[in-house]
Amino acid sequence: MRSNLEYATTNSRSVDLRWLWERLGQLVRALLHLGKARVLKNLGWLTGGQLAADFAAFLFFILLSRRFGPEGVGDYAFGLAVAMVGRTLVSLGVDSFGIREVATRTREEALDIVGRILGTQCWLGALYVAGCAGFLIVASASPSAIVVTGLLTVYHLSAGFVRSLFLPAFAAQRMAGPALLDSGSRVLAIIGGITVLLLGGDSLTEVLIGFPVCGVLLVTLALWQARRELGGLYLDLSPESVFAIARQAWPFAAGQVVFRLHSRADVLMLSLIAGSSATGIYAAGLKFVEVSMMVVALLALALYPTLTHLAERDEEGFGMAVTTLVKGGFVACVVLGWVIFVFVPDLIPLFFGAEFRETEWVIKLFALLVPVKGLVILGDRLMLAAGQEVRKLRFQTIATGLNVAFNGVLIPILAVEGAIIASVVSIAVNAFLLVRYLRRYSSQPLMQRMVGETSPLLISGLLGAAIAVLVGTREVWAAVAFIVSFIGATAFTGFASVMWANITQLAKRSGDSVG
Repeated sequence: MRSNLEYATTNSRSVDLRWLWERLGQLVRALLHLGKARVLKNLGWLTGGQLAADFAAFLFFILLSRRFGPEGVGDYAFGLAVAMVGRTLVSLGVDSFGIREVATRTREEALDIVGRILGTQCWLGALYVAGCAGFLIVASASPSAIVVTGLLTVYHLSAGFVRSLFLPAFAAQRMAGPALLDSGSRVLAIIGGITVLLLGGDSLTEVLIGFPVCGVLLVTLALWQARRELGGLYLDLSPESVFAIARQAWPFAAGQVVFRLHSRADVLMLSLIAGSSATGIYAAGLKFVEVSMMVVALLALALYPTLTHLAERDEEGFGMAVTTLVKGGFVACVVLGWVIFVFVPDLIPLFFGAEFRETEWVIKLFALLVPVKGLVILGDRLMLAAGQEVRKLRFQTIATGLNVAFNGVLIPILAVEGAIIASVVSIAVNAFLLVRYLRRYSSQPLMQRMVGETSPLLISGLLGAAIAVLVGTREVWAAVAFIVSFIGATAFTGFASVMWANITQLAKRSGDSVG
């Protein structure tokens, strides 16, 4: 017969297991119910489309690397960087400015706004083409680089142009159609390029010829969708309309252009200073970071309408959103950066070929960029939701100036490593400025609490990794020990439960209750 103490211990364990089982059941039911929320539906469409396009682009990049080597990839990266600046300029920041304008207007008013934005985009496209031609001449770009840039520019100008045509659907939080059109055109262009490669195409020009064709197709389908959403469509090219839109949109557009210059200045300066081979090695490492951060960017975009409503109507709720996104986003990106640091370098030669073996060290340096880059992506959306686009632009301009200055000094000395150091330092400064400003919206001392609450997590992770190293385990198991210890500390310290409680309450405040 068991003693009372033994019975009590067994009974206590049974109660603990039942309690744990009930909590897990509640969490599963909440997650299933959360899947019905509009934010998560939109995030699913955006993420699914973007991940499909990014996976195709990643495969395309691998095949280009194996066929054309670092020099060919360098020309591709240079052309893509120039084309992306044009896409950003022509898109006019409408993902931020346009959604906010159209969301609160009638169909007739939305039709007028979209027509005026389209006219402004046409003028910006013409100015960009002239400026791009001048830049390529001054930069003494090679003929192959000029052709590659031209082909990619047609597609990316088209992709930037259609952002205004997607506005009515975005404002109504119907993001499935735009996501399918945007990602579908990109995937189709990439499939065409891969087909040419597999058929033996031996020049970048042949491989990329499908991109401008798919760009034209994207514009055609986006025009059809916009006419269906608005009941019509027109183009307002009048100077008065252009200046009116420019006065409203310039902080958003300038912010996007500065951001793009910041993110592509390293590629352009490496190409001009260190050559195509160094640019190709750098671009291979950068590709992994860009793909990993895409989910964070899409989450921020999907949350943007909700954040805007909270900022306008619920000051306390917006403060909670600031605290949750800044602290929770940083912790999630630390884990992501560590995964990239440990596991991705060994994949570089396997994917891109032996010529890219130098990229292994580049990836380890790039991993430092992930946590601060995540803070900047989330912080930028919070600033836009709060109506602080001009201040956000100021922070971006400071970071971009630092990036260009550090690149100019470090690339001639350290080449690829110098460009990475310049990016890490400038983005870290941008993240610091954003968090320092956003603390005014939080009821907590945001920066102090962020450091105080995440430091134990980092220390726990590092201790776990150190113990694993001391007992003589392999590097991969030390990395696993860090992640397990880090995530375990989020549960032990209560950090994870606080984040979950905040997310649940924010969902209820925004009308998407998780029950």
